[in-house]
Amino acid sequence: MAGSSINIIKKKRKEKQHDDGEKDLKNNSSSKSMEERLQALKVSDKDHQKILDDVKQTLESCRKTQEHLTKTQEKLKVVKDENGNIVGAVSDLEAKWKAFQDAFDQMNKQMIANIAASMGKEVNFAREKPDHKQVSIKDSIKLIQDPKCKNVVVLTGAGISVESGIPTYRGNDGFWKIGSENYTPQDIATRAFFEKHTKEQWRYHMERKANMSKAKPNDGHYKLKELEDYCRENGKTFQLVTQNIDGLHGKVGHKNEVYYIHGDMNYARCPNVAYNGCNQSNKKVPFPKIPASLDKLKNKYFKLPKCKCCGSILRPHVLWFDESYSEELYRLTSTINAVKNADVLIVIGTCYQTSLPQRILGLCKTNNTPILDVNPNLNDDVFSAPLLMVKETGTVFLNTLMDKLNKKKKTIKSKKNRKK
Repeated sequence: MAGSSINIIKKKRKEKQHDDGEKDLKNNSSSKSMEERLQALKVSDKDHQKILDDVKQTLESCRKTQEHLTKTQEKLKVVKDENGNIVGAVSDLEAKWKAFQDAFDQMNKQMIANIAASMGKEVNFAREKPDHKQVSIKDSIKLIQDPKCKNVVVLTGAGISVESGIPTYRGNDGFWKIGSENYTPQDIATRAFFEKHTKEQWRYHMERKANMSKAKPNDGHYKLKELEDYCRENGKTFQLVTQNIDGLHGKVGHKNEVYYIHGDMNYARCPNVAYNGCNQSNKKVPFPKIPASLDKLKNKYFKLPKCKCCGSILRPHVLWFDESYSEELYRLTSTINAVKNADVLIVIGTCYQTSLPQRILGLCKTNNTPILDVNPNLNDDVFSAPLLMVKETGTVFLNTLMDKLNKKKKTIKSKKNRKK
């Protein structure tokens, strides 16, 4: 529209040939109105009106553009404010992420230190040691009797089974120190070894199972059952979690399910979990019968146990070093939930060498849950959480604990009878 008006003006200018008139127009153009300029150019009324309409339309377009720019500026201001909030939120998230990284870094350093210790090495990290405290059994009783203590969780390690004749995994006579004829236990206890040297691994696990079969629950196992009963009678929940695969906790009559987070050598299972695999895969079956003479295990005609459903070679129901925890097989989620709700965690006979116990310590630290660490060898090199350390064997601790708790229970019952 505006372009056509300019063309009309140019046309009229060409029609004006004399130089003087053109010079006057140039000299006076800045002081003349639009209409005077048009008259000087001898524009017709029709063209005159067209030019004015084009100018008005252009001005209206400029006004609308200005309004649009104003609105855009307002929107930019809002976005700027929102960005400020987002930046603040991002900064907060970064701070939380940094805290998580620090915690994760500490856990990794602890794991490295533990691995190094198991190999007879030493790793020094510049980090602050938690405020461990050595406490008495009497102090432990007060924690459990506290009316605010509604949920008790117990984690046991190999130490509780020593008096049953089963060595600790990392003691001087522990399984992880001995090895079979040709391989170390660290080599054997992996899925990779099972797939490559199946017979050798089954021989090793059957020898271990033969040793475990001779063992019987000791006083510590039975006293834990008494602690469960005490908790049930006093309105407290009780959950036993064990790293042990000897199955001894299952022989004392616990009412609640025991969480075997590293498996149970009373069972084997079919490993055929592939697509279109066995419909009995990962379902526990009784551990295969052990030959009367272990020498038969060295016979080259030794027959490997097979799944009755698909014919695949069975595997022991244990968690190997190159495998992960799961809820289905090792009650991972159930254990985590129990620890999250715990008001006190009692740990007996472990040195926290595997990842889930380390994670349990981290959860307790986050929730400020007191950890009673019962061990004749103080775990003062643990960095994941502060420990309330009781320097006793599991059996001595549990015997004393239950004697005191049961004595108090009898006293209360006696008082009630006298009131009647």
